[in-house]
Parts: sequence; structure tokens; C-alpha cells
Amino acid sequence: MSNYVTIAGEITKIFLLTPYLDNREKAVNFDLLYVHGSCSKRAIIYERIPCVATSAICDLFLDTFKEGDEALIEGTIYAREAIYIKVFKFHKKLLLRHDEHRPTNDEIINYKDIRGK
Repeated sequence: MSNYVTIAGEITKIFLLTPYLDNREKAVNFDLLYVHGSCSKRAIIYERIPCVATSAICDLFLDTFKEGDEALIEGTIYAREAIYIKVFKFHKKLLLRHDEHRPTNDEIINYKDIRGK
């Protein structure tokens, strides 16, 4: 099942997150980012950003995604907006594919706290 998701509102926060834990301040080695719009109900994911949140990364995402941008999401949005999907760029559009494989604990490595603690 596919659906378009439109970013509503100004993008205000960027979080690294795990695919299924309710903890938005941890990252896994899959390089996933959670981009939160102040009025949005969904997240937009972009590809291949390192697992350490820096001001430069935040600036990149704030410059990349604007209100009204759309992305094609294929697959399930997990509860509490914890999303595990792979991202592909295609002709300036973002194609987001859901990956049915949830990583095991052995695969979830290299946790980093974005607050630096």
C-alpha cells in the first residue's frame, strides 16, 4: 500500500531513531533520520546521513525539506511514528520503501546519543 505524505508546518526538529523502540534520541547504524514538522503526523527520512546529529546536518534537513514537500511512502508506518524504511532518490523525488526486516539486537549496533551524553 502506497500513500503520499505531505509535510505540514515548519520543520522544527530532527531526531535520530531506532526502528522500533520508543526512544527518539538514539541512532542505529542504518543511518536513519526522523524529521519532525511542527504540524506533521508523519516523518520524512533521507538517506546516508551519519549517526551523529550536528548543526550542519540540521541545517541540511531544514534546507532540504520545506512545508508542502511530498514523499512517496510504501509500507507500514509503525506505531508512535517509529519508522524503519530505506530511502532512495529518484528524479529529485524521494521514494521511501518500507523494509519488512526488523533488525535483531545483534544488528542494532553503534548507538549514539544525539545529546552527546
